[in-house]
Amino acid sequence: GSGPTAGDPEAIRFDRETAWVDAVPDAVLVAGTDRTIRRVNSQLEALFGYEPGTLVGRSVDDLLSTSTRPVPVGPGATFTGVRKIGGEFPADVAFSQFQTSSGRVTIATVRDMTEWQEARHELARRAEQLAQATEGLERERAERLRTDAELRVAQKLEAVGQLAAGIAHEIN
Repeated sequence: GSGPTAGDPEAIRFDRETAWVDAVPDAVLVAGTDRTIRRVNSQLEALFGYEPGTLVGRSVDDLLSTSTRPVPVGPGATFTGVRKIGGEFPADVAFSQFQTSSGRVTIATVRDMTEWQEARHELARRAEQLAQATEGLERERAERLRTDAELRVAQKLEAVGQLAAGIAHEIN
């Protein structure tokens, strides 16, 4: 089963033991070993688009894209979250185990990574633009150095020519 039911002493004790979930600023869910959601905070409900109190008792799999099931249990993972209205989003999830008086649970904090991924793509795009601009500047610099060297040679030849013309004029 999904654990204690509301009203019984075990459920009341579980609620007290996991009350800290409501104070966490990140989206948090607590699930039993059978992957049934036992507790969520309002941040998680808002992130996935569910009304308050409607996620408890459902499967964790209801929040995941079928392309990312099952979620690996470890220090962190990336998966695709599915909102109630159907939109998907990239999510970073950190997992940990917690022992309650009614058994072991998994705690997951979830962060929507959409903005982070967009920023990462924008950063990569700008880095490519910078690399292209740098390459263009290097080409211009090399061309300028070559042109400057040619100009110096031409100026030296002109000076030698003027010197030779002056000497020839003196001899004549």
